[in-house]
Amino acid sequence: MTIGHCSNNTTRSLRSLRSKNGFSLVELIVVLAVTGLVSTALFSVLFQSQATYAREVNQLTIRQMARVAMDRTVEEIRLAGYDIQNVPEVILQASATSLQIASDIDDGSPTAPCDATFENAPNGGVERITYSVAAGLLVRAVDCWDGTSWTNEIGKQLLATDIVNSTPFVFFDEANVEITAGGSPLSAAQRGQIRTIALQFNLLDTDTTQVIGDPHTRFQITSRVRLHNIID
Repeated sequence: MTIGHCSNNTTRSLRSLRSKNGFSLVELIVVLAVTGLVSTALFSVLFQSQATYAREVNQLTIRQMARVAMDRTVEEIRLAGYDIQNVPEVILQASATSLQIASDIDDGSPTAPCDATFENAPNGGVERITYSVAAGLLVRAVDCWDGTSWTNEIGKQLLATDIVNSTPFVFFDEANVEITAGGSPLSAAQRGQIRTIALQFNLLDTDTTQVIGDPHTRFQITSRVRLHNIID
């Protein structure tokens, strides 16, 4: 009886010991595989969410930049010819990628870009504003007129980047016929015929940090400006 009792106790102890040994190798492999699949799925969702967020931020940034640049440019072009006094030309330069106009854009204010030295000079106070697109960059420069000569006050102010179209500026005469010069800057006679200026900025975000396979952000913004301060 005593021996049998010991044998039963030994059997129960062995079973208890086996039950405390933990997972088997097969069970461990299955758990690791499931954990790996779940982790991969979670990282994939997180990666896609980050890519989507980055794309949305890029789109918002490029749209805002383009609109601010267009609004600034249109506002000043619309004033071309305003109160230019003894400056003989309204449009001093015009090509597919550049435009230079004369206008009193600050309406005689002695603050920037042209201070009182220019504003109070006889026949002074006019600004010469130049817009140019090169290497994808839209830059603005401002010169001040003292009645006899120009002085540069704003050298290169960056307005927009990533502009890819080759003809951001297009010019039209009174009959709305496009004025062309075969890719060259317009002559003085042709510039004198300009009555409407069309602007188009095609932007392409070529950020190399974007996710591989993710389409680059594209955005196009256009406007037409009728010149009202030109006297025929």
